[in-house]
Amino acid sequence: FTGNERLLGNRLFLVTRLDGLDVEYAKGLVDMALYGEKYIYPDSGYYNGIGYVDTRYAHYPDSVLIRGYPFGYGSYARADSSMAFGKFFVVDAGFKLMWEYHETEIGESGAVFEDGTSAEYAPNALWYEGWYNYNKYQDAWEWIPGSAACDLNSNSGAHMRDSLARSFLTNAFKRGLTCGVGCVGEPYLSGHARPEVFLYYMLNGFNFAEASYLSQPALLWRAIHIGDPLYNPMKPKTPIMDTIPPPMPAITLTSRGDTAKIKLEIPTSADRPELMKAKIIYGRSLAALTDSTDWTPLWRTRQEIAITGLIPDSMYYFIVTMKDPVGNISTTAGDSFICGRDGLVGIASNEKLPKNMKLIAYPNPFNTAVRIKAPIGATISIYSIDGRVVATFSRNEIIWHPETNSSGVYIVAAKKGKTVKRIKIMHIK
Repeated sequence: FTGNERLLGNRLFLVTRLDGLDVEYAKGLVDMALYGEKYIYPDSGYYNGIGYVDTRYAHYPDSVLIRGYPFGYGSYARADSSMAFGKFFVVDAGFKLMWEYHETEIGESGAVFEDGTSAEYAPNALWYEGWYNYNKYQDAWEWIPGSAACDLNSNSGAHMRDSLARSFLTNAFKRGLTCGVGCVGEPYLSGHARPEVFLYYMLNGFNFAEASYLSQPALLWRAIHIGDPLYNPMKPKTPIMDTIPPPMPAITLTSRGDTAKIKLEIPTSADRPELMKAKIIYGRSLAALTDSTDWTPLWRTRQEIAITGLIPDSMYYFIVTMKDPVGNISTTAGDSFICGRDGLVGIASNEKLPKNMKLIAYPNPFNTAVRIKAPIGATISIYSIDGRVVATFSRNEIIWHPETNSSGVYIVAAKKGKTVKRIKIMHIK
């Protein structure tokens, strides 16, 4: 699509919607698209996922599909055969294929994939095309950032802003789908987007807007296109791995009664897209962080986590642990708050640090040793991430050799008088 196309003399533009239950869901579609476009690559070691195809009439031999495609959408049987052909698009693009061809849908009890494994769960779902999840959603899908889906049914994309809606795409987006095409009402078989056609173009270097419109048999009917129109995960690119943990978040806190709400936001950009899930580990002292929230359910650059059941007017300490879609983990050094009051108190001292209070560690991350330097007169302590003291030094400049310590994140604290400065170091074996 060049942008110069015309319809009845008017310029034609491909338009999709950034939509969902609220504005954060809509923003998340762009954040996930940026991440998928940057890192998806169909080769071992790179960020990728599984392509799922769900048909229902028969196990078609390859020779029958190859000889007959395109079968068209003039009947249910022909449509089923056309969708089954989509399995070749997944394999040809280099992704793992899981095909469910029985009358059951993926996620239903007793569903089985072609290889004989259970189809009651669909992990690592990146691509999906098939049918027939009318007015239902099997909560079996693990949608990963960058995922794309088209399920042919009579209300596949209805009621996008209704949290109680039962349509397939509405629920898939609630659980992390990045983009999808469907319908808002009965389009009839001949009027619905062609699922395998949508998948073909997504897998062959077309952006989401192009792929979704090319899958439509008509422009003005019942179609809905949800996702970043420019999202193009399979465009020509130099493959790159995400090896960098999520950056440290901006943290804001509000607290009322026995509940604290912690908002996190990490920086992101098109050049270095970031996503994270997060959890809060907390307790009454930094050395005894005994409680934890669950991981947040969706991949986002912004998260809000509520901690309940706290004791009002009591001090609590916490750290934030974050992970990205490939498993890189980062952890904050620690902070504290008083339940019932807004804002963070800090760790160990509320005084402003002197401008010349510098704490340096290099190299960082490190392998066998790290040099740590603090101001003259300061003492240095090293803590594990759970607050346990690992080592203490009375001098201000040291070289630490953690031969017997495991790899991971450690906290270095330099104390001079009432002032404490902390930094995080990463030990890699």
